[in-house]
Amino acid sequence: MTASNTIRRPGTARKREASAELVGASKTLPLVTIAVLCFNNVDIIDGCLRGIKEVEYLNIECLLIDDCSTDNTAEYVKDKYPWIKVITKSSNSGIGTSRNVAISNAKGKYILFHDSDAVMFPKYLDSSIRLLENHPDIAIVGSKLLSISDRTVLDQAGGNYYKFGFGKDRGKGMAPSSFDKQEEVFFVGGAAQLARMGIFDVIGDYDATTGIYGCEDVDMSWRARLAGFRVVYNPNSVGAHGYHTTVKKLPSSTVLFNSQKAHIRMLIKNFGLLNLVTFLPIAFVVSLGDITFFPEARYAKLRAWTWNVKNLKGTLSERAKVQGIRRVKDSDIERYFSHDLTKIVLAKLKLFFGNAR
Repeated sequence: MTASNTIRRPGTARKREASAELVGASKTLPLVTIAVLCFNNVDIIDGCLRGIKEVEYLNIECLLIDDCSTDNTAEYVKDKYPWIKVITKSSNSGIGTSRNVAISNAKGKYILFHDSDAVMFPKYLDSSIRLLENHPDIAIVGSKLLSISDRTVLDQAGGNYYKFGFGKDRGKGMAPSSFDKQEEVFFVGGAAQLARMGIFDVIGDYDATTGIYGCEDVDMSWRARLAGFRVVYNPNSVGAHGYHTTVKKLPSSTVLFNSQKAHIRMLIKNFGLLNLVTFLPIAFVVSLGDITFFPEARYAKLRAWTWNVKNLKGTLSERAKVQGIRRVKDSDIERYFSHDLTKIVLAKLKLFFGNAR
């Protein structure tokens, strides 16, 4: 196993049978690169990597992209999992650049971005690879992810996005059976985002400005849609995910700043002109409300808007690139946006009055 980072396991009869339909359809089993992204995750990395080792798909390579961990995650993985290629970045530059490093080093036809707090179940890949092989218009496939602490409820089943700059995982806390339908979604969460490698030649890499937590998964899904590709939720691909396990280790103000900064930049880059002039001001008004009613969010929100003003020239340059790959109008993907603002307003009021007590 140490001679090569590509795993072509001999497998058992059961494992061979699991991939037989896919092999029959495509004649050869396409190589899948699994890119595990980590930062100070030595405490949880074993569950993630054991899940990868037990997956029944027969042709994978595994990369671990370490964002300059200080807890010896990289050294631990090199020693215990020699079949994994460990790549340590030169600086702690965040999740977007980690994904780009994975793309640069991947050899697969498809790449699964896999957070270190996620666990793949044995049949995780087969049906999703079949979807990508049979439907070249699908760029990204997401999975049914159960809560890692309570597998009777969902962590996420794809995601919704609100036009004023707010993303939300579908199904969190609900019964897994509530999302048994394969369907298109606005975005696929980065915890387990499976993409065809060729898509990056069309829409470009992940946004390198996102920092430690910056909704780069939403941005990538959105750009794929603008280029005319589909983003699909596949309920037959099942795993588990620990919600924000890494993010919880970081200061909340840092997380909020990076998230808000990325949402604003994403609206500027990706919206058509009419939606941009309509919803960017609404996003600003929503932020003003947060600044007024949530003192703990004030500094982070102000920093996020200030950052976007200072970096507007670069963002407009990126906007030109995104609009250049556009093949559909905003109206063509309108149905994939969420419009139920009531839930968001109620959630913010609940948070406000909860803090006021």
